[in-house]
Amino acid sequence: MGRAAGRLLAGRNPQARRLGRWGKASGTLARQVFEHVTAALRQIGLRIMGVLFFTFAMVFGYHGFAAWRHLPPQSGATMPWVEMGLGLVFAYFGLSSFFRALQGKAERH
Repeated sequence: MGRAAGRLLAGRNPQARRLGRWGKASGTLARQVFEHVTAALRQIGLRIMGVLFFTFAMVFGYHGFAAWRHLPPQSGATMPWVEMGLGLVFAYFGLSSFFRALQGKAERH
């Protein structure tokens, strides 16, 4: 917007070029600040999701293991295995979320 105003006023005011430069600089500054803020929010979101996934992994894993431990021998119950499988899947999601957060942090530096 500053550059457009500078072009409009360039014929009437010789100092209008400064307005164009300031407008370009302010646009660049706003874009960089926006990129850094969104990158920080992405990092926070990935870490929160990682903690949430690890919480689900621990809950499913614990309940699956506890149910499996109390099963009578030769029972064909599959629910403990499903719960432990879900625990592994959520552990994978949590790890991948933390690794994505670390990868994004390494790209910025």
